[in-house]
Amino acid sequence: MNNNTFGSWRAVLLTASLLGAPTVAGQRPAARVELLGTVTIEVVDGSGLAVPFKVQSFLDKRVGREMVSNFDGLHGAAIPYGTYDYLLQGAAPSNLGSELPGRVEVKWPETLVILNSSWFTSRSANDMSDRGFIHGRIESLPRFEPPVATTWIRLSSLYGSDSLEVAVDAAGDFRIYKRLVGRYLLTVVRGEQVLDMEQVWFDDVSRHELLLLKLPDKPPPVIEVHGRR
Repeated sequence: MNNNTFGSWRAVLLTASLLGAPTVAGQRPAARVELLGTVTIEVVDGSGLAVPFKVQSFLDKRVGREMVSNFDGLHGAAIPYGTYDYLLQGAAPSNLGSELPGRVEVKWPETLVILNSSWFTSRSANDMSDRGFIHGRIESLPRFEPPVATTWIRLSSLYGSDSLEVAVDAAGDFRIYKRLVGRYLLTVVRGEQVLDMEQVWFDDVSRHELLLLKLPDKPPPVIEVHGRR
């Protein structure tokens, strides 16, 4: 094969690749499939009651594409996977002018976003440094011989994504410096064991009573989920 023949074959292969024609191996380059999902947003108050809002903007952060037209109320369909900045507006006479901004990552076929409006409508400060702290105590915390795993508490908002971890000292005392509003799931953890789980309601006031916890006789059971064999 001379140089002219080699150059002709190279030109044919390059042209076929650019035009999307089958290559010598008979394979066409795979087309990229855009993954789509649904997004449902629920806005509730601290008691879990629905608060009427509508989607004002749902903007793709990467390419700047506005997807608000894909929403019917607070439910969006055919939303491409990606990261979005959203803006919700009040949809009732009682909350007209209210706005809830946020960000959500769409990476599953179904995405659910729960927003607690109390965090946006109450005082804007996110800590209690100017008002002291909430003092809590676990009554009759069992004492273990060393070495002992650390005891700590996780507080997770029941109607939102907010969470907080606080340490528990040897006497069972703990302190919460962050402002919490509404209902939270409180989990007491020591090492690999969950000692207790409780629902706790925080109102938006400057002073709180002592938060007392009493551990149950037995820790909550573990539900095991196994794969099919």
